[in-house]
Amino acid sequence: MDIDHTLFEGVRILYAEDDPVTRENITKTLRLFCSHVFSVEDGQAAVEVFEKEEPHIVILDYVMPRMNGLNAAKAIRALAPEIPIFMTSSYTDKEKLIGVMHLGLVDYLEKPLELFSLVKTLAKCLERLHEGLRLRVIFPSGVVYDGLRKEIGIKGVYATLTKKETQLLDFLLANHQRVVTQGEIEQKLYEGNVEANTVRNLVYRLRQKCGQEAIETAKGRGYSICAMPC
Repeated sequence: MDIDHTLFEGVRILYAEDDPVTRENITKTLRLFCSHVFSVEDGQAAVEVFEKEEPHIVILDYVMPRMNGLNAAKAIRALAPEIPIFMTSSYTDKEKLIGVMHLGLVDYLEKPLELFSLVKTLAKCLERLHEGLRLRVIFPSGVVYDGLRKEIGIKGVYATLTKKETQLLDFLLANHQRVVTQGEIEQKLYEGNVEANTVRNLVYRLRQKCGQEAIETAKGRGYSICAMPC
């Protein structure tokens, strides 16, 4: 199956599988078109790596030690509600399928994984990323944010953001369908230890770079992002 490798440039994939042979083989396959692959042996490690590396796509085996794929998917969903996740299993079990349906998985693939099915599902994940404003977005000002390179720019000229500016922008984009409260931002970016005007000043600086209309203030509630995929 032909695939445009440039579509995966900068995309980070997290893959959890307890069988070492399967994990090694699938990891090698994933790295044929995506260089950023984090490979782990169980669900607990998957959640830990997700929190640290913030990958764009998550692949979880259903049966794993310490934490199975279902519980790992629940934990990751709590951290990132729209992240594309798909599950793998040695056999198709209707009860398992019913148990994961509410998590909004992209797919449920039976092992051994076939290349065609794997690539097709990864393509679905890319579509989800675009729909969820996780790759490239454009603000009303015309400024573009590249979520993979973590840069903003206009007419092809890009500049970097500070770490906190990037964290805030990614957090707002990940929750683009709702208002994000100041308390949520304080907890996410500063673990709750923050001075009174810190978030307000951060929003001000980000607006200076992305445009005033990029971030809307919901008085007394928090902030929301105004952007479209591009």
